[in-house]
Amino acid sequence: MEESSYTNLSTCHLLSSALDSPCENLNQRTAELLTKLVNYQGKPQMDLEEAQGQEIEKLQNTFQEVQTQLDEAYVAFIHGREATKIEIEQPPPVIKEVPIVDNTMLEFLTNKNEELEAIF
Repeated sequence: MEESSYTNLSTCHLLSSALDSPCENLNQRTAELLTKLVNYQGKPQMDLEEAQGQEIEKLQNTFQEVQTQLDEAYVAFIHGREATKIEIEQPPPVIKEVPIVDNTMLEFLTNKNEELEAIF
């Protein structure tokens, strides 16, 4: 029971760690865009505004993708936490030992014993 709880928590940790890379990529992209923005200062104002609009749209799309991944990871984390709670709250299964009676060997030995007694 503890092992599966650990597994669920490990899975949730991995899912949240998976979001680190997209966030890092978003930060790098933002830095690139700021550099491009500085380079565009020499162009006419209309080109600059158009480029800014396109870059803002790209950033918004990237942000939306990261937000979707974060939402999915959060849902997976919540499901994992709930599953762990339920598993912890449930009592351990009761294992009953049931003897298996096999009379064939007993009957065989009884018959052999009776044969031996008849001989002697």
